[in-house]
Amino acid sequence: MRKINMVVLIFSHNIGGFETKLNNLAKNINKKKFELTILLVYPFYKAKDGFIKIRDQHRRYFSWDGIETIELEMKNRYQVSIIGKIVSIIREKKTDVLCFMALGAGTFMGPIAGKLAKVPSIIRLNDTIINGLYPNILKALDRMLITMTDQIIVPSVFLKNLMIQELRVNPEKIKVIPNGINISQFNFRSQKRNVKQELGLPKNSYIVGIVANLFPIKAHKVLFHAVPIILKSCPDTYLLLIGDGPLKHELMGLSNKLGISNHLKFLGYRSDVKQLIPVFNVGVLCSKIETFGIVLVEIMASGVPVVAPTVGGIPEIVVHQKNGLLVPQGDSNALAEAIIKLLKDKKLAVSFGKQGKEMAAEKFSNRKMVSAIEEIFYSVVRNK
Repeated sequence: MRKINMVVLIFSHNIGGFETKLNNLAKNINKKKFELTILLVYPFYKAKDGFIKIRDQHRRYFSWDGIETIELEMKNRYQVSIIGKIVSIIREKKTDVLCFMALGAGTFMGPIAGKLAKVPSIIRLNDTIINGLYPNILKALDRMLITMTDQIIVPSVFLKNLMIQELRVNPEKIKVIPNGINISQFNFRSQKRNVKQELGLPKNSYIVGIVANLFPIKAHKVLFHAVPIILKSCPDTYLLLIGDGPLKHELMGLSNKLGISNHLKFLGYRSDVKQLIPVFNVGVLCSKIETFGIVLVEIMASGVPVVAPTVGGIPEIVVHQKNGLLVPQGDSNALAEAIIKLLKDKKLAVSFGKQGKEMAAEKFSNRKMVSAIEEIFYSVVRNK
């Protein structure tokens, strides 16, 4: 049987959850059965003001052995002519399956390009909440375009239910496949003392870590307001912020205003996240919404207990009082209380870390994720 020709279309100018998912797919897909091409549309109009400095890192990230990456630049949000270029590439690759990531303009251009190119099978990967994809006025267009897709893959039951409610999608069209990670890369403890020394932190300090780009939806301010409370009980605590984004200067100003700047480290974008996470005593998210929260799985796989808000798909990952603690979103006092509890109760923290590690290996490996996605690819091709 010949290989299935597959094109994955993604509109991206940053490195986040979608890009991580694509990375896992590209590294683990069965190359004997799939001929994979990544079609990266770079929305230059979004990136030029704040993220041009990481573009080279972004390009290096979209590079895999044996997989071709084709990059197109989108100069402005109204450049619909780029659909023609996408269609041309899809036809040239004799594509059997077009898999598009519902992100930015790709949400609309993906199915349109697929139909114009007469691709036999079109699959939508959807990791983002509906109201975060586009202005609400475009929802009717999305409902129409969804009829052009054969299958939709989402990482959580929460998002499946949201799509059924908001976009009136037939439940049978949506498959829930939890996102996965390379468990082995997080399955060790780094030399805490060396990492702390590298970062200029005291040897016996407590470390609270958050891995999230500095965007409003990640709600870093909730955590910042929790820090003064934490320091009253655990004065040797330091907060590590891994990620970059437009709120950096605003957050730095807030840290000065709250008098906590000496207990914060803005580490920016890091390629060595898996070496940094094990130094955390507690891993945190405080997002307004998360459809899944892959970084929580990475923290769990490192044996670190987590604290996160009860929103979106997070409760499908974090089981309260088993592998971490869930708190109401936006409640800095509750967040501080949960973090303090894990910093002071080492036995509880170790127990949560152990159970989180076991859960990550059992439910959230990238091999399990990719195998399930491959089965979807096979099924849509068989059914044509």
